[in-house]
Amino acid sequence: QRDGDLPINPSGGLLGVGNPIAAAGLMKVAEIFWQLRGEAGRRQVKKPVYTGLAQAWGDLMQVGTVIILRR
Repeated sequence: QRDGDLPINPSGGLLGVGNPIAAAGLMKVAEIFWQLRGEAGRRQVKKPVYTGLAQAWGDLMQVGTVIILRR
């Protein structure tokens, strides 16, 4: 959902970007980067973006990562 109080997956999630399995975490971080800079084009959320959170699992869910980026 791109609009609303808490926009989630403005890119359409990993399925929306072709499900790049090996680059899934990087795609999430890149989307946050573009949103924070206001450079996400059609995917840009309408409200100003100040904080973004991405989560990813590693191989067989043996590793989990969470990253928070702020402007």
